Amino acid sequence: MVQRDEHRSVQELCCLCQRCNITSFIIENATFSALNGLQPLENCVGYDVLAATTDEATCNTSGGVLRPLWNSSKTNYTVCVLHATTGPSPSEPKSYVAVIVGASVCAVLVLMLSVWLFWRRGQHLYFDTLQDDLERLSEWKINPRQLHCIGSRPLASGAYGEVWLGTYNDTKVAIKRSHNKHEVAVRQFISEIQLMAAMRSPYIVQLIGASWRRPIDIECLVEYMNQGDLRAYLEKHTPYTYPWIEKALVIQGIVFGLVYLHTHGIIHRELKSRNVLLDRTKCAKFSDFGISRHTVQGKTAMTNNIGTFQWMAPETFTSTDCTVAADIYAIGVVLSELSTHAVPYQDQVNPDTGRSYTQHYIMKKSLRAPSYQHLTRRRHPGYAMSGPSVWR
Repeated sequence: MVQRDEHRSVQELCCLCQRCNITSFIIENATFSALNGLQPLENCVGYDVLAATTDEATCNTSGGVLRPLWNSSKTNYTVCVLHATTGPSPSEPKSYVAVIVGASVCAVLVLMLSVWLFWRRGQHLYFDTLQDDLERLSEWKINPRQLHCIGSRPLASGAYGEVWLGTYNDTKVAIKRSHNKHEVAVRQFISEIQLMAAMRSPYIVQLIGASWRRPIDIECLVEYMNQGDLRAYLEKHTPYTYPWIEKALVIQGIVFGLVYLHTHGIIHRELKSRNVLLDRTKCAKFSDFGISRHTVQGKTAMTNNIGTFQWMAPETFTSTDCTVAADIYAIGVVLSELSTHAVPYQDQVNPDTGRSYTQHYIMKKSLRAPSYQHLTRRRHPGYAMSGPSVWR
């Protein structure tokens, strides 16, 4: 019986046992792999064994497995290999890994398909719910092929959307696009277009049309005002280079535009210098009716703190009821801009930190202002200012 000597190499074992007849050959799996790779003996390297027969019972007792050595049709060498497996060959574990990887990939694909089908179903429902809104804009729908965008940068950009310069039927237009593609935001954008479609005034930016292939791609086309918005114009000019005779025309457009809105039961709610557009040949006009609402008995329900805080009336900070008085207040702020050319409250600095006051602090100070508290105490609860009453 020959067992593997840990202190001898496989090469020494073969040289010491030339022309042997081994009757019981028990080795470990690693030794089996080394021996099995040898060639017939040459220069004391290789094997030269007459026979190698191992008793199966003895091998089983040792916890081994009979394996053929030097697999050849002319020889019959059988050894007992300890710790050998009767299961899959060394290549089969790789197949197990392939099966596991394949199953994982299939599971991920099934999950992705399920998510896509769910999203697709939601998109169909989403489009269906907006279809009625789009039907009311059908007369304003234009051929997208006739609309061309100009330039690589937008005319204006904000948190909610962008305005690009374009041409439609060889006429310059402003193209308004919304960033937000969620259903509520798209529906609000469609409502803004519908509101503009109903307004006819030389003091309101006129709607030209709307373009869409899908509801989320809807774009609004309005007339192009070549001097941009009032805020940008004030920043480019000083109070000395922008005479009051020109400012008076802007004020006239603002007043008449506000009278039109209020007499038609509309509260703008976002009046500010950015939303007053100028043109070399046209009067000043209002734009951006994204949060505008129709009034019921002079007021409308709203979410408080909607708008840009520098132009917001103090009562809108805490109340959900908005009246036309909020627009009157905002126009007063715009008039102060025409006088100073400065953004409201930009010079308000905290002396302790040297930094500008926060939005929350300014809103809080506005609510505590003596003039505001005096007006709210004296004003009748049912009273609300309107454009026509103020300007008379």
